Amino acid sequence: MSKFVKVWTFNDLAAREGEVIAAGRQFGVEVRSIVVDAAKANDVIGLGADKAVVVKGLPEGAMLEDCAATIAKTITADELPAVLVMPASVRCKAIAAKVAKLTNAGIVNEVTEINDDTFTHLVYGGLALSAEKVESTVAIITMAPGAYAALEADASRSGDVIDVDFVAPAVGGVTRVGVTKKEAGSVDLGRAKRVVGVGRGFSEKEQLQLAEGFAKAMGAELGCSRPIAEGEQWMERERYIGVSGVMLKPEVYVAVGVSGQIQHMVGVNTANTIFAINKDKKAPVFKYADYGIVGDLKVILPKLQALLA
Repeated sequence: MSKFVKVWTFNDLAAREGEVIAAGRQFGVEVRSIVVDAAKANDVIGLGADKAVVVKGLPEGAMLEDCAATIAKTITADELPAVLVMPASVRCKAIAAKVAKLTNAGIVNEVTEINDDTFTHLVYGGLALSAEKVESTVAIITMAPGAYAALEADASRSGDVIDVDFVAPAVGGVTRVGVTKKEAGSVDLGRAKRVVGVGRGFSEKEQLQLAEGFAKAMGAELGCSRPIAEGEQWMERERYIGVSGVMLKPEVYVAVGVSGQIQHMVGVNTANTIFAINKDKKAPVFKYADYGIVGDLKVILPKLQALLA
């Protein structure tokens, strides 16, 4: 039986809302979801929350990070001990640090599994798993993408909607003065059921069209290894798969021209099935693959795409 009396959730990514609530339900107790938009109250209840807690009075131009004091006060004003569950996004990790400071809470990031009051997460660049217990009255965990599948939304579910007043940060508040749309397209690889990953086996950017066509034929999203995103900058950062990038849990992962270094493969080690295509039969990726093809990707990808057409 979990030692936590109340489970709270907060989220900056609408696509991850269901996953976070599903993770909170692992404790088997009441789940309360904190939202800053009253229109989302019924949405979180439909996804499994017992109560929706709506933050009122958020100043125009305020950042989500400024909600840390509100979250801290809301949690500690209720029955303790308690746990706060959030996605392992950049913003929520920042919020986690702020809330931890205000509540003297312990934090475990990138959690992949919850077992009562024990949280499992990757360590040493994905080479090992560590099971952690948080001894503080308030525990904060950020969930790795895909760790728990979202429950089916049920519009017939009912739950209470509670209002709480926004609490301004004592110091260090940030005011948003403008919004600039990112030029790069956005993708949520963490939710993809099928993913094709490309690596340094692609010697020219134009060759990525082969992977794009193949991915489209199999109904997959396109991801990449770190050198493609951060070295060559051929693809946006959101598509980088690996220990310091996106962690996946797809049904199928196809590694094309990926050598298979541990820093990349840890990002797909929970895939149901892994395929590898590489011209080097000694490439490390074949140690992780369920199925492998040794050969030139420029020859193999068009043939596979034709078979899927």
